[in-house]
Amino acid sequence: MHHLFNSAFLCQSSQSSTGFKLGRSLLNTTILCVLPLFLALQSFTLKPPHIETVATYTLEQYGESIYLKAALEKKFLIDWLEAHGDCAPQKMISHCGSNYVLKHLNLKINGKEQVLNFKSHSVGKDQIEILFTIKKPKIRMSSIYFHSDYMFEENSHAALRLIVSLEEKPKSYTLKPTRPNITYHFENNESKQQR
Repeated sequence: MHHLFNSAFLCQSSQSSTGFKLGRSLLNTTILCVLPLFLALQSFTLKPPHIETVATYTLEQYGESIYLKAALEKKFLIDWLEAHGDCAPQKMISHCGSNYVLKHLNLKINGKEQVLNFKSHSVGKDQIEILFTIKKPKIRMSSIYFHSDYMFEENSHAALRLIVSLEEKPKSYTLKPTRPNITYHFENNESKQQR
């Protein structure tokens, strides 16, 4: 802010002392006076919020089971567990962590809500992976509805990534607080999405 006042003072004094002598145009004086003000004001402009991907969900099929892998950014889940988890330390991720994920998730296949069963978890340097299994429907899958608002209450800039890799080429989608769900339709080996 101090530089703003110095720039304004110098511009006033240079205009009065030079009297716009030959060789110095009005344009040069204006640029010299306005440029520092413009650059200083740029630091005050609002920038769009940074979107943070806090989890990546992958739906895959192996044999008669469908697997949902939740790859969760470790720092967000650990912060939540430390603040809200009431599990024994050895069950903090397998019980409290998986319950938090399930509480914020809804999966329907062919319009029927699915039961997700905890299978395993692993802890890496930056991520915690929780694996759930779902029994594959006996009839051909025609649609998948996926809803998750995981960490949206905790982080207004959170985003989730969903990768659907079932019977077709993998497709990737982004879920945000303004659009926390997607419906995925299978049609003759072509799919289309609805939001």
